[in-house]
Amino acid sequence: MSGRIFLHIGPPKTATTSLQIGLQGLHIEGASYLGTSQPRSPAQNAESNVLIRVSRADPGCTEEAQLLRASLEGRVARGETVIVSEEMFVVGDSEETIKDQLRRLVAFLEGLPTTVIVALRDPRKAIPSYYQEIYRSLPFDLVRDFDRFTRDGRTYCFDYNALCSFIESLGVDLHLIDFRLLMVSEMALSRILGPSSELDATLQLPKANVSKVSNDGELRFLPGSNLALLGETRSVKAIIDCLGLRSLPGWKRAGRIARRIPLQRSRHIALQLDAASEKHFLGSFESARRKWNPSIAPLFESHRN
Repeated sequence: MSGRIFLHIGPPKTATTSLQIGLQGLHIEGASYLGTSQPRSPAQNAESNVLIRVSRADPGCTEEAQLLRASLEGRVARGETVIVSEEMFVVGDSEETIKDQLRRLVAFLEGLPTTVIVALRDPRKAIPSYYQEIYRSLPFDLVRDFDRFTRDGRTYCFDYNALCSFIESLGVDLHLIDFRLLMVSEMALSRILGPSSELDATLQLPKANVSKVSNDGELRFLPGSNLALLGETRSVKAIIDCLGLRSLPGWKRAGRIARRIPLQRSRHIALQLDAASEKHFLGSFESARRKWNPSIAPLFESHRN
């Protein structure tokens, strides 16, 4: 059996956590899982954490990166299959940030046979779910405007045709999997890894990290926001730093007060892509499906759930 690295990169909200739970219970001779284990902990996720740091150009991980590279070379030379699952490679605040992370990651794996795995999910569901998950960490302008979020670079990971075209341009193999197939309780590993894999095993896929929605599935829960969030916007930060306000007496107390002043209360809300964004992302999904894995069933306009 020839050695190969299988790198599953999510994106977020495409059953990544369920897949990681299934993979961490994998015990097959000649195969190893070095990706994220759930629940996340630094001790259990040493290798994947190094890869994240490499992708983000962390200068403090040079020695760990060298050791991991040597380990991967040895495993592949022995004909082993190495599986990594980590969605943080495609999490960033801009398209260029995500591209840079992927570029560094593939450069780190240069010379090692690598297949990148991307899960396709209906963007009408995936993008609202992602927005809901990272809502608290978003800048104020995106908290206020979901439509603006859909056009923000953070959603590049759901522009499947653009993302997969970029990955292919990096010179690695690409395999697409269908999110809908990951909703079953068990699945053949070969369907996840694709035709480059010779492994034969069954993964158990529990439901995990499911977003909070209303009973009919149409409304998503968003937590409340407060006045302190305004201080995280770029323009306000610039004013605060220019005036040196952080060094003034009472600055911390002012921050505590601001956190008590609500701007928006927690609520359930329908998050739907506007017509232009829906057309773009659905078209991107369909183009990627046709080009890289036409066995994935198409999305139909009538199937809005």
